[in-house]
Amino acid sequence: ERARFFATSEDAEEFLAGLARAAATQVSFSTKDCDAVCNTLIREVDVFTNNVAHESKIGRVYLTPSIEKQIMSDHFLVEQGEIERAHWHFFASSVSNTVGPSQQVLDLLNKVDVDYTIHLPA
Repeated sequence: ERARFFATSEDAEEFLAGLARAAATQVSFSTKDCDAVCNTLIREVDVFTNNVAHESKIGRVYLTPSIEKQIMSDHFLVEQGEIERAHWHFFASSVSNTVGPSQQVLDLLNKVDVDYTIHLPA
């Protein structure tokens, strides 16, 4: 199924869950043993299937402190063996008419070996 524009993050998460044939959504993992670069206590991923944590984002995504902590938490969970890998998905926003990560987000994803897909709308 081809991606489309999404009005809300929940719509994108629902699409991703179907795309990934997800067994679980909104799954939480402990990050309490991670240093200051991670989410404080838990990392909640949008979709979890086949030991892969999938994160969906809509519109233009910039490297805010929150986004950085999510990426670093995913890296931590892979390094700890809690998940096999993380995969970020970027979808177009029908509200802002934008799609995709900033170069800083791409650079960090690449640096910590987090896979990503930019889903251009059909």
